[in-house]
Amino acid sequence: MADASSFYGDFGVAEAAARRKRAAASVANTQAAALGQLRGTRNIADLNKKYLEGFQPVVAGFGRRGFGGGNITSGIRTAGLEKYAANLQTDLGRERENQNQSLQDSQTAEATAQADLESYLAQLRLQQQGSVLSTAIDIKSQQSY
Repeated sequence: MADASSFYGDFGVAEAAARRKRAAASVANTQAAALGQLRGTRNIADLNKKYLEGFQPVVAGFGRRGFGGGNITSGIRTAGLEKYAANLQTDLGRERENQNQSLQDSQTAEATAQADLESYLAQLRLQQQGSVLSTAIDIKSQQSY
């Protein structure tokens, strides 16, 4: 928001302009947050697809090396598949954290912008009250003539 010291006009006009500017910024922040969530959702879907498509080749690789199949129980195969699942969960967790952080950043930006607007409007009101008081003092001092 602009500094109230740069205000030289009608309080109502300045307030309306500040609120209009804030509303436009709010729409932009909301749109950015929605796009960030969409991007995060796409990334999570891509990770799921990557790991789902990669699962068969991993299992087949263990079978080719003789660590899986029919009645074969292999600790190496089990450990490998557990590691694969753990990597999937780690990657999904990171992506969800990124998505949540993006949303939190948008909410913080929105709250900060709203606080800035309220501060600016408070400065305008204070300046308006000072102007009214100054005018009243001038009028009162003119009454003695």
